[in-house]
Amino acid sequence: MLLYLFFFISIALAIGYVFLIMRYLEGWTNTDVPTTSDSKPVTSVSIIVAVYNEEQNIEACVTSILRNVYPETLLELIVVDNGSTDNTYSILTSIKDSRLLVLQQKEGHKKEALEKGIQYAKNEFLLFTDGDCEVRERWVERMIFAYEKNGKECVLGPVDIDKYNSVLTRFQAFDMLAMMGITCGGLKENIMYLSNGANFGYTRALYDQIKGIPKKNLASGDDVFVLHEIVKKGKEKIAFVKSKEAIVSTHTQTSWKSLIQQRIRWASKATSYVQKRDVFINGYVFLFSFSILVNLVLSPLTGGLSFFTACFQFFIKGAIDYAFIDHVNKFFKKKHLMQFFISSFFIHWLYILFAGITSLLGLSYDWRGKKLHVI
Repeated sequence: MLLYLFFFISIALAIGYVFLIMRYLEGWTNTDVPTTSDSKPVTSVSIIVAVYNEEQNIEACVTSILRNVYPETLLELIVVDNGSTDNTYSILTSIKDSRLLVLQQKEGHKKEALEKGIQYAKNEFLLFTDGDCEVRERWVERMIFAYEKNGKECVLGPVDIDKYNSVLTRFQAFDMLAMMGITCGGLKENIMYLSNGANFGYTRALYDQIKGIPKKNLASGDDVFVLHEIVKKGKEKIAFVKSKEAIVSTHTQTSWKSLIQQRIRWASKATSYVQKRDVFINGYVFLFSFSILVNLVLSPLTGGLSFFTACFQFFIKGAIDYAFIDHVNKFFKKKHLMQFFISSFFIHWLYILFAGITSLLGLSYDWRGKKLHVI
């Protein structure tokens, strides 16, 4: 009796998952690509980047930002070194540009570094990216256009993986495509609110209204916790800028060990989400994935029913995931990536289980030499 009950629960979870991904897909599809404008921007912008041990990437990051096509008198770049132990700070101070301000914040984590940058910011709109990212030359203009044309006080932008030539990097590329589709579709459909600190921005006035970056006891979440506070002020203030010129490119983790540490860090904030709907959806996806694992474990004991159920769940999940990611990829145009879907699909299933468990266990993790603990 219990076996058949679990069978029906497993099928119901699979059907519910299909409807969830279809909502994301509908939201992504219905998000308009913004039109271009010949009018000159008038909004003053402060770009803030908090960095730690980015000597390999920081010069390219800063250069890409400073070559943006945006009035020089309306743009400043503030880079806050968060106690780097490599040559990041010396590289930054060697870059000569009147728009660049380099600060140091040796204490605390990224949130404290960002808040120091905001403290020194002089302009109306705050844009954020990371030290291992590069932006396109009209990035600032496209992100600000949503504010100037439509009055959007908070903007989320697309993030792209720049290289994907191995199993490790292709998994991260697929994962980023999925996150971008969920970020955009979830916002449009009002079912989930995600953001990525590599491409994020809001007005200084809105920052003052939410009284700073929340949950400083958590090392991660400088983006999503701010977004959740902004949602409380009204989701109509927020836009996803679905423009190719607004894409920010980021690097992948170069080893499975560093990827695991990164994902523990990301998972550490999941149970602290202010938007409980986000917690529920994350929990639902985890339960669905966990039910597949349970069915596989039970297969030798159930005469094939559990194995059939697990195969059915895998098929349903794989089919809807492929359709969703393939549709999102039509925007990003990642050549030849979809032919590697199957291997990344199974890795991603394991990742969902891993993320769900680690978010509950409170594991410590190492992040670029800093030993941190999930609180």
